[in-house]
Amino acid sequence: MGRIFLLICFLLSGCAYRHPLSDFRFQTEPAGSHVVASWSRITAPGQPVKIYIDADAPVSDGQRESDAAPLPDDAFWRGVAGADPSPNVVYLARPCQLVRTGNCTARDWTTGRYAPAIVDSMDAAVRQAMKRARTERVILLGYRGGAHIAGLIAARRPEQAVRWISVAGLPERAAGADWVRLPQAHYVGERDAAAAAALKRAAVNEKAIVVVPRASDVSGLDKIVPALHRER
Repeated sequence: MGRIFLLICFLLSGCAYRHPLSDFRFQTEPAGSHVVASWSRITAPGQPVKIYIDADAPVSDGQRESDAAPLPDDAFWRGVAGADPSPNVVYLARPCQLVRTGNCTARDWTTGRYAPAIVDSMDAAVRQAMKRARTERVILLGYRGGAHIAGLIAARRPEQAVRWISVAGLPERAAGADWVRLPQAHYVGERDAAAAAALKRAAVNEKAIVVVPRASDVSGLDKIVPALHRER
């Protein structure tokens, strides 16, 4: 499996920056062909578990060649998950985000970030989170590119997915993914043309799209956080 590299300041409380998930239990677990970093707070086993799946890592030409573990776009999604008062909450990084193993290549967070092996790894991480919560019901919340991963997993588990929620989502049309029948909600900023176009192309349920006034993909989304936290 190879040596695991952690971003120490991101994980430990000794830094000036306080990790938004410091009250959660941190784990790195084999999930399919990769290792996925997860943070969980399970206080009511048997109840649905809310799983937050983060965005893609920003990629520049330099990062494509770097051996450094890629970070999600920003800390927004970690903050939303960390402040969620729901009894069972899990935050999942994407494969190769925050942890690196010998299986990681630059393709895993660039052109192959939605490849079958990556989706399989995320699905395995979701299964493990459900097992920890002792539940067969899951609410999948995805931010930006994480919305696509969340949607693919929800389509695999239509009887277990209580709801699929995307924020500034960038889902792509996927063969065999019957998204219209899934319980879902999609929050898109009024100024976020890319996410609006992606939702239209993906053929999601248009009645489930909520336009957030004066918001973009990087600002103004804080006003929907209470609605996300109310999801059960």
